[in-house]
Amino acid sequence: QAAANTGTINHTTGTIVITNSAGTGTLVVGQAGKGTYTLAGGTVTVDQLFVTNNLSGSYTNSILVLNSGTLNVLNSMTISALGNFNVGNSGTVNWNILGGTNLLATPGRINLSGNASGRALVTVSGPGTLWSNSASTFYIGGAGHGSELLISDQAHVISPASTLGDTGFSSNRVTVTGSNTIWDTGALTVGFRANVQNKLFITN
Repeated sequence: QAAANTGTINHTTGTIVITNSAGTGTLVVGQAGKGTYTLAGGTVTVDQLFVTNNLSGSYTNSILVLNSGTLNVLNSMTISALGNFNVGNSGTVNWNILGGTNLLATPGRINLSGNASGRALVTVSGPGTLWSNSASTFYIGGAGHGSELLISDQAHVISPASTLGDTGFSSNRVTVTGSNTIWDTGALTVGFRANVQNKLFITN
């Protein structure tokens, strides 16, 4: 929290829960100092997630690394990244965004699967749940295969451009389901470089 200080967590097993009755329990990664949170297993459940609020200061490298495990955001999140943001680097990440207004800001890409061995299963669900990202392109299946994005129960996802399947021989899926559920994207490509089974379902 303090300027010029650093803090690092490597989370490999077990559960961390940060909630309260007001729905304002917050995990902050990087405030005045430099913070790194690496999720490599286990579960994190938070009301609110705030990653890097010091992009204009000297400690600009505070980051959230999602290698594997489960991340549940119950109320809102703000993530500011300086480059590509990868979800699933060395295993499977289950990321559930279940309420409130959520922002992921990056000048680079968002990759659901950060490399060939990574996989991301992302769920955005619930009335009033909004996930907005400012990435150059949102890749479902950035470097690996088997990633999925599920938008359901009146949730709303916004991205400037989206690509479903970016690498050869990948198999990825997006499902938009339920009345008043919205995926609001600019340019949409289904099966960019991939050869098999990239699927988009819009149902119910």
